[in-house]
Amino acid sequence: MSRPRAAFGPTLFWLSLLVGVGAPRGAAAQLQGLKLTDSGDATIRFTVSVPAPRFMSVPAETGSEPATRLVLEDHENAVGSGDPALPGRIVVVAVPPLGEIRVSAIGADPEMREAFLLAPLPGAPPADRAQARAASGTEAQPGPRAELLGVGWLRNQRIARVAIHPADYDPDARRLVIYRRIEVTVMVEPSGDLGPPAEREDPFEGVYRGALLNYEQGRGWRRPATRRLLERAALQPGGLAAFAPAVPETSVYVGRTWIKIAVQRAGFYKVDYGRLRTFSLFSQDAARIPLDSLRL
Repeated sequence: MSRPRAAFGPTLFWLSLLVGVGAPRGAAAQLQGLKLTDSGDATIRFTVSVPAPRFMSVPAETGSEPATRLVLEDHENAVGSGDPALPGRIVVVAVPPLGEIRVSAIGADPEMREAFLLAPLPGAPPADRAQARAASGTEAQPGPRAELLGVGWLRNQRIARVAIHPADYDPDARRLVIYRRIEVTVMVEPSGDLGPPAEREDPFEGVYRGALLNYEQGRGWRRPATRRLLERAALQPGGLAAFAPAVPETSVYVGRTWIKIAVQRAGFYKVDYGRLRTFSLFSQDAARIPLDSLRL
């Protein structure tokens, strides 16, 4: 069944701001419905319990059929305007400081609804929506239940962001499938003993605890002294890429424009349009910028 590939809109605006050293607000909600299972040195396994779906009627536009919007608690619609609005969520896990990261997942306990017209995400004119639906005439295939968005660093902790896709929709057959349970496996490369962490008293401990599903496991994967890490990286094929990683082909950032803004110290920051307009993303004609699909 067709679904846009881990999409957060055709244009991605990635803003990385460190806004404090305490646990993030809503940390409990961020980890709600997630359960670690039998993880090990080379694997991180967890189960996603998908909440009961809610359905909201969407008023019909002129000349259109009434449609229904799918709502899942703690999920958001991760698609571009005009695409079927399928909810998804992002799970952040700690990973070793070196090595390749791979993700696989299996959906279980499916619930199916036939003759179901799923509403598109708001933002596209009716003509564009009709065109998007008509373009789906190819044979429908189920999408992945989870995929790797990217790998980066949160101060001293290397992290992986995993997108969870609990639903598929076939617009031609008007068939919606929701998987109420998803088993996810994140495969990593064991890094062995890299020595003590670079910072014994890490001021971001509260951030790690609130944001990472496998916080305890991640404590053994903290960044060691830079020299030690570079020595180990030099012994691994492509190991140095962990310090300046290229966007993997499996990432949603491939083929999209994204911006990362660095900050020097913890605190609150205001980023207004006057600042953003200096970036290449906004250098084109303002009328051509898809403002409805920018994402933070």
